[in-house]
Amino acid sequence: MNVPSAVDLALQPANVYINDFPQTLKPRDFQGIPGIAVTANGSLFATWYGGGKGEGPDNYIMLSNRPAGSKDWTQHWLVVRHPNPQVRTFDPTLWIDPQGRLWLFWAQTESNKVFEKTGNEGDDASNRNPIWDGRGGVWGICCENADQTPKQWSEPNRFCHGIMMNKPTVDEQDNWLMPASIWNLKPFDPTIKQSQRGPTVAICDGKTLQSHMRATPGKVPDVIYDEHHVLPLQDGRWAMWIRTKSKKWQGAVSYTSDRGKTWTDAQLCNIPSPNSRFYVGRLTSGALLLVSHQITDKMRNDSGNWPARSHLTAWLSDDEGQTWIGNLLIDEREQVSYPDVDQAADGTVHIIYDFDRYGAKQILHVQLTEQQIREGVANIKPDIVNQPEASA
Repeated sequence: MNVPSAVDLALQPANVYINDFPQTLKPRDFQGIPGIAVTANGSLFATWYGGGKGEGPDNYIMLSNRPAGSKDWTQHWLVVRHPNPQVRTFDPTLWIDPQGRLWLFWAQTESNKVFEKTGNEGDDASNRNPIWDGRGGVWGICCENADQTPKQWSEPNRFCHGIMMNKPTVDEQDNWLMPASIWNLKPFDPTIKQSQRGPTVAICDGKTLQSHMRATPGKVPDVIYDEHHVLPLQDGRWAMWIRTKSKKWQGAVSYTSDRGKTWTDAQLCNIPSPNSRFYVGRLTSGALLLVSHQITDKMRNDSGNWPARSHLTAWLSDDEGQTWIGNLLIDEREQVSYPDVDQAADGTVHIIYDFDRYGAKQILHVQLTEQQIREGVANIKPDIVNQPEASA
């Protein structure tokens, strides 16, 4: 773990609490942004974050599970919270690595960070931000055998700068491709070059956990929180699908043919995205799965940057993302968002998403088959992973 400075708060590891949580945790007036993973024997794990009135320094990570063979989710029993109240832990994701280990990743930033006066662009006090410090950091812990009890977790490891809220993928050499991003948003940390800001991939050796960040696309249209996916394609290239705030309500795509050394300029593409995270991943059949939002007339007529998120839908692609079929509506309500997906050994597709982050505060789960998505027909009834009580 690289911790070069004892005074740099966000470079210090967070605390991991199991079953015994500190009294200082703020009530969950807000929660969402979930992730999901399924073990080899079918146990499901879910993560999300919340705490406080919204996105900010009161945030912390939560983890729960649904044992194999059960229909019931546990209450969250693991919390990741930084000991310094100015450091937020957020944007978690879950992943089963090639060795079968369960990883819980998250981001850490120092809220409202003040930079020393350097004459550089990052030192303007007006740029202070409660959710971003100009650098970020991807952290993670792993459980060697998530199906055993009690579960043994590693110490937190810092992998790289940035935010990684979507699952890594793996190349042909079993290197991890970690979709990290140093947001190109204020405040600008003066130690970070402009060329380093934006979506990229950190290539990580899964044995040593050493990683190095590659280049970013030269241009990304309508940039905002990148929340991108990196996926190896069958022709040897890697694709990067990126969230944008385009008023066409489309994501963007960029490609690399040299393992991330260079990327094409990102172009708006056929991924529907009303300025919100979507999911793209490969199923065991080889097809690509997309979970995002149908673009409605209400979205098209919205003149702002934040249209109502609704009509969460699943599609499949048999041509590496060039076209999408299926159009299976999962949840048509407004305020559904931020899907994540994992596939079980038996082929079942597990989808997790949030609903009404400041009201119902529900984390929801549905399970489908690839055939149901292809046919665009299924009797979908989500189950509640977590919903805090009014006083929680």
